[in-house]
Amino acid sequence: MVSRSRQRMLLPQEEIQSMCPATVRLVALAELTHGQEGDLFLLMTAKEELTTREGKPYFKVGFRDARREVSFPVWDNSPWAGECRDRWTPGVFYKVRAVYRDSSYGPQLEIRKIREVVEADQADGFSETMCQPSSRFEPQSMYDELREIVRQRIVRPGLRELTELLLEENRVKLLSFPAARRHHHAYAAGYLEHVLSVTRTAVYLADKYAESGLTPLEY
Repeated sequence: MVSRSRQRMLLPQEEIQSMCPATVRLVALAELTHGQEGDLFLLMTAKEELTTREGKPYFKVGFRDARREVSFPVWDNSPWAGECRDRWTPGVFYKVRAVYRDSSYGPQLEIRKIREVVEADQADGFSETMCQPSSRFEPQSMYDELREIVRQRIVRPGLRELTELLLEENRVKLLSFPAARRHHHAYAAGYLEHVLSVTRTAVYLADKYAESGLTPLEY
């Protein structure tokens, strides 16, 4: 016999889609303001079983999209407590209907409905990258600017061609790779953002040397 929670995962496609009808807007978590309800695609980032000082059990869970992460308790008497304990899994993507709350304990989500993302959600715009931290700058624009600096500022043909070749061969990685795991441009396209920033600084300093009458470094 299939349990009620398991039955919820075996809904026919039309019932799955009806969980988030058009009357509730599909939004990014970062767009929500206090008291606003929306349908969200989120990545579950954490689930930790804890107890209060009084011994009351609860789960501390985290969900995020590209621009915002929220961490909040699911109390033992919550209607979601059993499903959180048995089914919610960090690293899994979910479609969530929730109300966003600003509280004295930080941002909170009041969950109304939740299910795992299904393949059909791609038609509504779901992509795993939408839940990954990313640069605030558009990656392709940064890449194009870096290529243009190379074309205009590297005067030695051989060095210019080599640099352009390296950029082209690593284009896909540059558009997505972080610069580090944490702290230092630790998000998608963070490495490209860092490289472009350093390059801009080098160009600025070279121009300042030239304006002062000093011989600039030939590159």
